[in-house]
Amino acid sequence: IRTKYDYRGEFKVMDGHTLVFGVERSDESLNDKTLRASNGNTGGYLQLQSQFTDRVFLTSNVRYDSNDQFGEAWTYRIAPAVIVRAASVM
Repeated sequence: IRTKYDYRGEFKVMDGHTLVFGVERSDESLNDKTLRASNGNTGGYLQLQSQFTDRVFLTSNVRYDSNDQFGEAWTYRIAPAVIVRAASVM
């Protein structure tokens, strides 16, 4: 059996910058005649999506997880992107 609850929201900070946030909880369990197992995870995240020009973007986020079996962990990511237009060859 797997049960999951989550919430996700967005907030426009200013033109070109959006803050995305959320929380979630998942629980999994297995019960049969010979095996019983269960685990759960609670997490939350915050992400900023930025567009500086029509070709330059940056996404950065942080996430916290608390797993019933494996403990707590913080993770992050910074992901810049640039759109490069290819020259046409004839």
